[in-house]
Amino acid sequence: MKDAHVNTDAKVENDGVKRLPHERDEAPDAQDAKPRNVMKQAASDIERGLVDTDLHNQPGVEKTRAPGPTPATAQPQPGSKRD
Repeated sequence: MKDAHVNTDAKVENDGVKRLPHERDEAPDAQDAKPRNVMKQAASDIERGLVDTDLHNQPGVEKTRAPGPTPATAQPQPGSKRD
């Protein structure tokens, strides 16, 4: 029996029906190639020793990263806005 060939690079055509969430996530055109500005800012904040304050008493990055020697302040990227 011959294996079926699936083109994973082809864009999904708009055929007028709404896709289910997993179909949108798994579609080749759903993968964003460039990192979002918010994620760049988060990585920069963690590297500088800032802690996520939106965890509402849940363990997070402070357990995976040793606290820095000095407190840090946020430095937003110039001209950035939330994606």
